[in-house]
Amino acid sequence: MKLFKQGSWSNLVFSLEILFLFSVLLSFVLTFILNSSEKPGENKKNLKGLKERYRVFSDILNLKPEKDPENIDISEIKERFILDHLKLKTIETNLSEKNFGIIDDTLNNFESTDIFLTKKKEFIDLKNLYMKKRYKDFSEKYNEKIADPEIKILNIKSHLKQNNNMEALRIFKNVFIKRKVKDIREHLSDGEFNSLVKQIDNSFWLKKINELIELKKFSEFISLARYIKDRDLINFAYAEIAYSRKSYRRAKTILNRIRSGRFDIGKEKLFLKMRIREDNFENIEKSLKILSTDPDIFRKTLLDIASIFLIKGEIKYSIRYFNQFLKINKNTPANNYQGYWKSLWVTAWLKIKNGEKSEAREFFKTGSGSPVIPYKIAFSYWDTKLNQREKNNMEQYPFTYYYSKYHHKKILKKKLRLNSFINLINKEGGIGFYRITDNIRSLLKYDLVDDALDYTDHIIRFSNLQNKDMNSIKIIKSLIYLRKGDHYRTFVSFRENFPDYQSLILPNFLKAIYVPIKYKKSVEKFSREFNVDKNLVYALINRESFFRADIISPAKAKGLMQLIDSTARITAKPLNMKLRKGDLYKPVINIKLGVKHFRDLLDKYKGKIYLALAAYNAGSHRVSRWRKEFGNFEEEYFIEMIPFSETRNYVKKILRNYYYYKYYYN
Repeated sequence: MKLFKQGSWSNLVFSLEILFLFSVLLSFVLTFILNSSEKPGENKKNLKGLKERYRVFSDILNLKPEKDPENIDISEIKERFILDHLKLKTIETNLSEKNFGIIDDTLNNFESTDIFLTKKKEFIDLKNLYMKKRYKDFSEKYNEKIADPEIKILNIKSHLKQNNNMEALRIFKNVFIKRKVKDIREHLSDGEFNSLVKQIDNSFWLKKINELIELKKFSEFISLARYIKDRDLINFAYAEIAYSRKSYRRAKTILNRIRSGRFDIGKEKLFLKMRIREDNFENIEKSLKILSTDPDIFRKTLLDIASIFLIKGEIKYSIRYFNQFLKINKNTPANNYQGYWKSLWVTAWLKIKNGEKSEAREFFKTGSGSPVIPYKIAFSYWDTKLNQREKNNMEQYPFTYYYSKYHHKKILKKKLRLNSFINLINKEGGIGFYRITDNIRSLLKYDLVDDALDYTDHIIRFSNLQNKDMNSIKIIKSLIYLRKGDHYRTFVSFRENFPDYQSLILPNFLKAIYVPIKYKKSVEKFSREFNVDKNLVYALINRESFFRADIISPAKAKGLMQLIDSTARITAKPLNMKLRKGDLYKPVINIKLGVKHFRDLLDKYKGKIYLALAAYNAGSHRVSRWRKEFGNFEEEYFIEMIPFSETRNYVKKILRNYYYYKYYYN
């Protein structure tokens, strides 16, 4: 077909040909976006809504601030929402100056139908009442549904001022159980805080301390210890901390100071676990019999000691106590507890390790019905693989290690569908949705980024938007964090708002929610220098620090690639680099040493990425021990048999992200 002809008729033909080619191109693009939905009739219907959503997301990402918030001239602002928002911010500022006349006049004349602004006005009203010492009016106007921690603490203070000490204590305990000491002390005087803390009973302290120890928040406990009167409770907590830090001699010394019989079962639990860690396997059943009088402690201790035996390589004992745990939980509500599925999973792999594949298959089949999605996915994958079935449900969970293993060719050929993501948002927005997104744009236009995050939080918590509109607001919240360059909060926000995120493949322009890129110049330079795939380096940094250059782990690993000082010094020596204090927080230095260290591990394990990753996380000495212990199992089996769940999941997530860095960036 010739495109260039002369004459009016030729021009018409030319125009029609161009139109035809354009329509073919548009059809191709739309087919790509919609990823071949099974109901083509719905594609046209949904296209307008999808395009609108994409446009809104793109606007949020790319909108450039027009004004510096410090130099805003209110007379130039035309958006009513921004005017009202700034008016309330001014009132908040003036509260500290106690200009009550001006504040009252402004509040009385303030009118807005926006739910965010009306709620903000409600908070300011309450603060205003408190500042005026109208404590009774404050308490009467206060709403229990208010989640703002500052208002909750003002409510505590109001009750104290009215001598309603019991009510103040009740509210204080509800706030204190969830928050750090320093967060509360910022808003309470020493006298107020001390008077409330003195009234707290031991049952509250026990609950608080158990939660802190479970989460390994030891520094927070230490800041609390001086307020706790019960010395035995303090000693028991310090013993738990010493045990967690592997200071067994100290833990025993502290436990022997405890005289109260209330801690006998807890002491027995710790003594038993320490004996096992020190290779003393005597009197295990005797200790378990004592612990069985408290079902919760007994259940948890069975799981703990089974895991300790697993780490020590004592497979016979490990299987015994995992099986016992499974047996007592099989027909109880506790089988929904993740510990149950962990036990089933580990036991299945111990069976495979012992050559008992037929029994393992039954465990995988049972586990494929788990209500805990990560376990459901893992069990289903291996149930399918070991039973040699052609079909599996991995298509439902594309952003997983298991999908990347099963469909890696499809990923690398970029043949993934966006259906699940599109189904979250594929509807035209309602009037409320567009009013909210216009407000978000306005806030970003004036560079009020933190205010925009507060606004989206409020909408997510209080608005009655339809599901697909709300899903879009949740995505926008992640995009605002992305604008700030906070990749960690971008992903965490997305994960919290979409617990089933593993079922979602994101379109290319939103890829940085999952697999961001930062420090590109350094990563590419040192990837070339040490011959490591840059996508693997990005995946490693993603997992180690999520591109936060200034973080330090509990194990004192520092910076982007989480290097400990000793490893950094050893790696730097052949490079003739002299390290100074703080150098590991410098991206260029940290990336250079991290990539070189990983290259050394790849060389040690003859290019086997999974072994190098396991060694990077758990140490080469452990990988060497596991290789000897596991024998000749291939990569997939080796990864699943790693006894440390942290290392096992670490390797899987990096391998998953490695494929998706290739998918999105190659």
